Amino acid sequence: MSVCPTNEHFNPPQEQIAREKMVSGRVQIQVWYHAERQELVVSLMAADDLALRDEAYGHGNLPEAYAKVRILPKCGDGSVQQTEVSRPTQNPIWNATLTFGQVKADSLMDRYIDIQLWDLVPHTESIFLGECSIELQQAFLDDQAIWCRLDDIKGFAWHQHEQVAECVTTWLHCSRGRGTLW
Repeated sequence: MSVCPTNEHFNPPQEQIAREKMVSGRVQIQVWYHAERQELVVSLMAADDLALRDEAYGHGNLPEAYAKVRILPKCGDGSVQQTEVSRPTQNPIWNATLTFGQVKADSLMDRYIDIQLWDLVPHTESIFLGECSIELQQAFLDDQAIWCRLDDIKGFAWHQHEQVAECVTTWLHCSRGRGTLW
């Protein structure tokens, strides 16, 4: 039985450790699919009621929020899309259109959108503001924007998939396919 070496020495980045406050707020999105171009389009419109920043950082207490959006399990090019950073506010408006290419229609209903909101604090690591996951099947039910409550699950899906992929890659590289993975 092989053990994944990345799990033995996993140290979370400072941005994960920095969060000590409760998550609040929600994010507004709308989703479309362009079959002829095989593109999934996520419109990330706004967020509201985001948690205030700790004034100990010295840059005021209003977050300068941005969002990272990813489709899981990975499909297409597996990219992470990101919005612009908002002005300092608890209610940012992005009106960002994020396009994910090479997404096959037959794989859509088994996937979900994972959105993480971060506060860009000058001269330090970004601070986690919250996260939500939306099943694509649910997102397509309404032909309008939906609001999703932010949670404190902090990348469970992202890190779980990334750690497994890294573990498999390391195992394949080190053992050249000999032995068992688990």
